[in-house]
Amino acid sequence: MQDDIDFEIMDNIKNMMSAKFNDLIEKYLKNSTDYIKRADQAVIERDAETVLSVVHPLKSASASLGLVRMEAIAKSIEAVSDTMVNGGADKWLEIEKDMAALQEAYVSAEEILITKMEKAG
Repeated sequence: MQDDIDFEIMDNIKNMMSAKFNDLIEKYLKNSTDYIKRADQAVIERDAETVLSVVHPLKSASASLGLVRMEAIAKSIEAVSDTMVNGGADKWLEIEKDMAALQEAYVSAEEILITKMEKAG
């Protein structure tokens, strides 16, 4: 779990944001949940464009908080869906596997972020 997070990045954001850190985390958790739900639905519908459009901001937001595993998985989903949007091979099984991993990573990240919020007070 320690390798899933770059605590240096997270602590830098926490120090920069100061009192607004908890608001940032709450927004991240809400938006991430929404992005994951939308991506899941898009996978069911086999809509690679929507997968691409919702995973991109999830990747970026995760990176900005130091959520390394979330970023890496989202980046993989983004790359595969981008390839499919641009006429590449159908790789829905790969995306489905990555989505399952993303959901697991989100659960771990959520626990860590909530703990960070509680410590920030």
